[in-house]
Amino acid sequence: MGRRDDDLVGQRQRRRAADVRGRTVIAGSVSAKGMRIMRAQRIMRTQNDHQNQTGRWAHRGPKGRSAVRAAVASAITVCALSMLLPSALADTAQGNAAQNDTTQTDTTQTETAQTETAQTDTAQTQSSSPSQSQSTQSQSAQSQSTQSQPTQTPAAGTESSGSSSASTPELEYGKGSESTEHTNSDQPNTPTGRGSESTTVGWQQDGGQWYYIENGVPLKGQQRIAGGVYYLDNRTGARRTGWIRLANGRTMYFNPRNGKKVFGEAKIGASWYYFESGSGYRHSGWQKIGNRYCYFDKRTGARLSGTHMIDGYRRWFNPKNGATDKYGWQNKPQYFQVSSRSVTFNRPAPWNYASPSRLSVTASRHDAIEAMISRAYDYMGTPYVWDYALAPGVGVDCAGLVMQSLYATGMNMAEYNPYNHWYDPWHSHDANNLSGDKRFPRVPLSQRQRGDLIFYPGHVAIYLGNDMVIEADVPRVSVNSIFKGGRVPWAVSRPFS
Repeated sequence: MGRRDDDLVGQRQRRRAADVRGRTVIAGSVSAKGMRIMRAQRIMRTQNDHQNQTGRWAHRGPKGRSAVRAAVASAITVCALSMLLPSALADTAQGNAAQNDTTQTDTTQTETAQTETAQTDTAQTQSSSPSQSQSTQSQSAQSQSTQSQPTQTPAAGTESSGSSSASTPELEYGKGSESTEHTNSDQPNTPTGRGSESTTVGWQQDGGQWYYIENGVPLKGQQRIAGGVYYLDNRTGARRTGWIRLANGRTMYFNPRNGKKVFGEAKIGASWYYFESGSGYRHSGWQKIGNRYCYFDKRTGARLSGTHMIDGYRRWFNPKNGATDKYGWQNKPQYFQVSSRSVTFNRPAPWNYASPSRLSVTASRHDAIEAMISRAYDYMGTPYVWDYALAPGVGVDCAGLVMQSLYATGMNMAEYNPYNHWYDPWHSHDANNLSGDKRFPRVPLSQRQRGDLIFYPGHVAIYLGNDMVIEADVPRVSVNSIFKGGRVPWAVSRPFS
């Protein structure tokens, strides 16, 4: 029995020692609250064991009492260890925390050094590679650097080299047309032309085509960019040049050299065109450009030159600049035409003389009548000379006075001219010839008006109104009554219908 009891006591002591060692090992992972619970449980187990041992061995004499004393000593040892264990655990926890701080500091310093090394490697592009972690960081730094660099693009409005081919017609602007820019409500909002690190804005070339990129997307349609208007394909966004016909049937032209929309007067190929201010639409019909009145063909839009029938009237246009000689009122095409141009003919002096035109391009019928009469008054007192149609003071006859007065309205009467009037025997009787010419429409005497031609047999005068005429008769040019000396007019013609 004694040996068995000793064995039991030894087993308990060994178990407690092992328990203490095990708890010392796992102390770093046990919380303070858990340790207090474990310590209380051990004290309770020790007390229970002490009570059991005391009751079991008290009646056994000296040996029993020795066993009791050994058990009590063992319990005291366990209690002492329990009291010392929290302090040891606290010291262990502080040591572990310090070790963790040291580890974290070393890790941070290591990572910082690795990052600096990666940045240095990226900047210098060294051939040798650091560790796998450093290489990954270097690649990430390079990727971020690439994203932060905006794509370099040509400035807005930069000319596209090679955009025009050999077949592209030459473009020449009229005076003051190239710089003409206007706003248009039909046109979309103007891009700013500025970008940020995350937004690319501007011209980019791809596959030989120019695009304007805003917020990463190519713009489309008509766009006003940096003072110019461009046409970007509605489907692809590629910049288009040359003739563009819109869905509304209107036509525009974009300069092949720089892609900008053309405004004003411009020569394309061999023809001149006019593009309306604001919209840039190709114009047709009448157009005033400076002091010129031009006409652009309604079908092709090309500027006219030479003689053309416009709205039932015969018009002449200067081949050099397209300016018409008469805009607005004009005689009907079957009659002699008035003009702001002076009549000229290639004849020797003095038989080549013709009074300069006094009409403006926009002169009215009233203006023409007054120009004729005012010129006739310039001949007041000029000697009457048979078959003369020369300058004031030199000499005129009745038909010669009418010719020079009508020249002042730019009226070219073809065969009725000073040279023929002097040299051609038939034209020596031009008073009678004029009265029967259908290019001067006839009117009844009762409907005579200021500016009409009053005919007598072998004589002609200019009607002033109030039954008065100005005429060249012997001995000089003067103003007289329409019925002077009892004469009676036998025809009235109207040179301005």
